[in-house]
Amino acid sequence: MNTIEIQLLAEQALGLTPDQADALIDSGEDYDTPLKERFGVDLETFGKIANALSNNRTTPNQTAYTYFCSIKRRT
Repeated sequence: MNTIEIQLLAEQALGLTPDQADALIDSGEDYDTPLKERFGVDLETFGKIANALSNNRTTPNQTAYTYFCSIKRRT
């Protein structure tokens, strides 16, 4: 997964609306602070976890983002 895909996944995991994600970016804040507050990991570690999940749980045509969204729809 590339950086943008990891950031989009982080936004979903954090439950950010598009406006909240835009505000986060516009304010110059990085993703580390909200990820550390919520999950205790920074964006780099979050990305490693996401990549590990996408490599182990998805088909070649499915990204971790779509996998996460499919789980979210089931719950």
